[in-house]
Order: sequence, then C-alpha cells, then structure tokens
Amino acid sequence: MYNLKTFKRSLDASTNFLKKRFKDKPDITLFLGTGLGSLSDKLTNKVVVPYEKIPGFPKPSAFSQNNTVVMGSIGKNKIISFEGRFHAYEGHSYQEIGHPVRVAHAMGARVFIATNIAGGVNLSYKCGDFVLVEDHLNLMGGNPLAGPHEPWMGERFVDMSEPYDKKLIEVAQKVGKEEKIKLKEGVYTAVLGPALETRAEYRYLKKKGADLVGMSTVPEVLVARQLDMKVLVLSVVSDECDPDHLEPINVPKILAIAKNAQEPLTRLLVGLIHRIGKG
Repeated sequence: MYNLKTFKRSLDASTNFLKKRFKDKPDITLFLGTGLGSLSDKLTNKVVVPYEKIPGFPKPSAFSQNNTVVMGSIGKNKIISFEGRFHAYEGHSYQEIGHPVRVAHAMGARVFIATNIAGGVNLSYKCGDFVLVEDHLNLMGGNPLAGPHEPWMGERFVDMSEPYDKKLIEVAQKVGKEEKIKLKEGVYTAVLGPALETRAEYRYLKKKGADLVGMSTVPEVLVARQLDMKVLVLSVVSDECDPDHLEPINVPKILAIAKNAQEPLTRLLVGLIHRIGKG
C-alpha cells in the first residue's frame, strides 16, 4: 500500500518542476505509445524534458520509447505530451502509472488523448488498422484508484458508464474522413503482461467481447476519468491474434507497423487538436 503523503509530495515536485519550464497552461495531454511519438515534431515553441530529470517521476524501462515530456503548441492549443508510458509489468505500481496524468491535470490539462499499439482479437482487424476505443475491459488485476484517498484526488467512486468521450470520438471520425483515414471502433482489453496471450486466452478474450488487447492505457484512463478529463484513445493494430493461425511474436515487424502508422496518425491527431480548438 502506497503512502499518500509521499505520493502527494512526488506529484507536487513533478508538477512544480515542469511548471517552471513550461509557462503556459496546457489544454491537452497526449500519451503516445511505442513507436508512435512523431507528433512532437509538429509542436511549436517546444520544450523537451527527459523523464530522468523530473523530480518525483517514476523511472521507465520500456523499449522503443523516448521517455521524455514534450511541451509546446498546436494552433491555439497548448500541449503536454508524454512520450513513453509506465507499465505494471515493469514493476511500477498503478499509482506510479497514473502519476503523469495527475501531473498534467494539475498543470491545467482537461483533455486526455492516448495512443497505443495493440493486438487485434477481432479477426476483421488487420495489421496497421486504426481503432478508436469505445470501451474497455480491465483484466490487469489492479486499479490506480484503489488505496488511500483524499478529496484532491477526485471522486472516490468513479462513474465509468461512458469513459471514452462520445463527442471526441465523433470529431475524430470526421477528421478521419477528411484525411481519408479509416477509423474502426472497438473494445480494448488491458492485461498485465509481459507475456503475450496463449491460444486459449485469445479465445477467452474474444468470447468476453474484446476487440483489442494490450498492456497499458486503462490505468491512465481510470485516473483521467477520476479527474473528470475528457478521454480519447486510439489503437494501432500491431498483430492479428487468430488462435487458429497464431504466429510467434515478431518485434521488428510490430515496430515497423508502428513506424508506418506515424504519418497518418500524426495527421489525424493534429486535425483533431485543431478541431478541439474550434470549440
């Protein structure tokens, strides 16, 4: 069980440090998944801070992530972007995983947008497809909202009847049509990892209503919803999880898919951010 006073001191230390380096109040926070960090190239008046330089920040170890905070502007919106997230399979507590979300909110962000790469349990999905998350299943065995609580953390019992903002999903779909990027919608399932699923587990997930499976994102979404942030999550299908034709994991192939997704994903997110700025 974490110590609430120590937790609050770490949050304040991280927040105060970043406020000194980014004078503007952010409107939107971005959490960019493995290999999906090219959006930072579109930011103006950019400030980059490595995670290791931020007091109170967890220490990441995930491969192929920049592990930096990038702050700047897209149009009229001020952005704080976290390139590299924390995972329970690395040994981080769920409170540590949610730490950057609380920091972004304390700095002023009220919209949470995240990307990730995920396995396609829905067999109609193909590698490289873009899927807007409309709901999720939390099978990680933990929750960042559990444990000691004080009012400054947000609601104790968080309503999850609509965790993913329908208006943001509608806007994203409109931008997708304008940019000729097809966006599907589906249910994301978060599991602990780091081992990938067995054939039997993929069959189980499919029967339970999963369209996607991954090892991240849901803890951050739970914290964002506790803080009453509007949430949008977009997954890139990195592999096809057909239990009857299952192939061994191919990390270079997955990273190549993520790399190929960067350009259209960046166009989509920039268009979405501009549209959010219109009201």
